[in-house]
Amino acid sequence: MDSSLPFFMFFLLGMFKALIAMDFDRGLRMLKEKMETGEIQSKLTFVGESTFNGGDYVGIKTTTSPKEIGKAMEKDYTKLLEYVKGEHSEKVAGNPFSIYHKWDPAKGIIEYTAAVPVTGEIKLLDGMFRSNYPVSKVFTTHHKGFYEHIGNAWSAMYARKQNKIFKANKKMDPVEEYLNSPKDTSAKDLETNIHFVIKQ
Repeated sequence: MDSSLPFFMFFLLGMFKALIAMDFDRGLRMLKEKMETGEIQSKLTFVGESTFNGGDYVGIKTTTSPKEIGKAMEKDYTKLLEYVKGEHSEKVAGNPFSIYHKWDPAKGIIEYTAAVPVTGEIKLLDGMFRSNYPVSKVFTTHHKGFYEHIGNAWSAMYARKQNKIFKANKKMDPVEEYLNSPKDTSAKDLETNIHFVIKQ
């Protein structure tokens, strides 16, 4: 694949290369899956406008790389869920979710908060903090299937944003909401919502 950019857009070259590489990697994984199993475990449903309840949450904020994000999230959610659901299970107030603060594919930096919504007082462990994500009007895409294909949902959301199907509120970071858990759900049945807050 060969192309060029106008000289005044040179600063975007790294980002374009990283984004194209991500698309190719995801596409090759799906092609491999299709050839080996006859189907791709990734189904999108475009929900459109909805409401994300957010609320008070206990969180862990992490900076990592695209290659390490799987291990980082597993570590964060294991710590969060084992503590909150273990000692404070009656205070869990909704589905776990991740808030994506920064995603820079060119520099290989991802900054996110792993969050579990709660009510009432909870003693926090080292590395945890308490905050609030307000109830928000959002544009939502639902993904069912292997989590490694979640990039399909994100790409679809950014395409809809680019095509002005919705206008995102740039002051609010997008959210990935987990409707079930890999602890007790088969990989093909995992369900995730991607929410972008809508500009009012």
